[in-house]
Amino acid sequence: MSDTREVPFYDRDGDHWITLQMDVDEHGAPPEMVELAGSQQGRAMQRQFRREVRPESDPPWAYVEVTRTWRGEPVPGSPDALRRIMDSHEWPH
Repeated sequence: MSDTREVPFYDRDGDHWITLQMDVDEHGAPPEMVELAGSQQGRAMQRQFRREVRPESDPPWAYVEVTRTWRGEPVPGSPDALRRIMDSHEWPH
């Protein structure tokens, strides 16, 4: 049976979002990266979090959001995203 620890998750603005039980390795550390899927404001999304060392806190890690992708929305900067912007009414033609 693996050990678990409660680890806080912070959104991209630095605000505490949620605390979850995470499996830890033989050194007591949670995984380096975590992806969570869920919904917010009725829209499906996927978030990716990176483990950050915080030696002054207990536990000495936290997860910090590095990306957020809405389902059905293209990844920012992708060819599909640029095409949608150019096709939109907001783009000067």
